[in-house]
Amino acid sequence: MPELLVVILVISVLFVGVTAGSVALAVYLTRRLAVAARARASELADRARTRATALAGQGVTAEAARLRLELRTALDSTRRALAAAQAAGWPVGDAPSLVRRLERAAAEVDARLRILGSERGPAWAADQLPRLRQQVRTVTESCGELRAGLSRHGLDVGDAELNHLREDCRIEGQALGTPTPLGWPDAELPRRGDPPRR
Repeated sequence: MPELLVVILVISVLFVGVTAGSVALAVYLTRRLAVAARARASELADRARTRATALAGQGVTAEAARLRLELRTALDSTRRALAAAQAAGWPVGDAPSLVRRLERAAAEVDARLRILGSERGPAWAADQLPRLRQQVRTVTESCGELRAGLSRHGLDVGDAELNHLREDCRIEGQALGTPTPLGWPDAELPRRGDPPRR
């Protein structure tokens, strides 16, 4: 009988421990989700406020908001281009580390623009705009060059792969004794080793 009580006690302690652990994990995950949701909501509010200021504002404040939008758009496009290249399995080289460096540089410029945009009227704020405009231009042009490189590489890979596929299909069609596709006389099909058509 005492052994039965010990077994019941051990099972009860394990049950309470598992339940407490589950509750603690649920609270932890809920907090993390709440913090992430709050950060996302804050980011969305900042984006909406920046867009409204850029469209309806005047002076240094509106110019700073427009530059922030330009910076954000270039970075978002570059992130999407990198993600698409990675999803397609293209070699991306140092592009991920370059995107991280661009993000850090853009964050610094964005912080300066945010401070500048919160100022109302001082002449020194207007004096800072040309330098910040140049920094935004440098970051956005760098983003554009990286996107163009990713895109060009993807086109080259795509052309080569499509030409190779077309050649393999032609060879297989001949092996099966089928005629070439309508409108593609055999003389027009590229041969293995031919340069890609543009």
